[in-house]
Amino acid sequence: MPLPNPSHPPAKLLRTDLEKIDQIKAATEAEGIKQSKHNRPKNIVGKPIWYIILSIYAILLTFTGFVTFFHNNGFASRKEHIEQLDLIATPEELEIYRQMIDSEVENIGAINNMANQAFNVVLGSLLGFLSATLTTLDSDENDF
Repeated sequence: MPLPNPSHPPAKLLRTDLEKIDQIKAATEAEGIKQSKHNRPKNIVGKPIWYIILSIYAILLTFTGFVTFFHNNGFASRKEHIEQLDLIATPEELEIYRQMIDSEVENIGAINNMANQAFNVVLGSLLGFLSATLTTLDSDENDF
């Protein structure tokens, strides 16, 4: 196919040609809409895979919630710490033990902060999953 010559003006389209182009565009768009509705993946809500994903999120949320809210809360009343306090005889040993306890408390604080962040991430992803589910349900209802 030869390239258009820039010295020649483009050919003018006749009104009938423009009408034909509009008809072809309308038919193509209508056919594309029909095909996209038929090719759209089916909604997965209520299917086993949807329940599996929801169960995984629930399990993750349960475990991260347990670690965040219930784990490491009884630090001061642990038997091992009370027994070690009974064995301390000198002020130097008490100071060393206090430093060890302080570092352990800092570590537990860091673990609790990380668990809190993990809980927030899992909760956010669960809410995102449920939001996406509602969005797909809403878009399916609008199709006639």
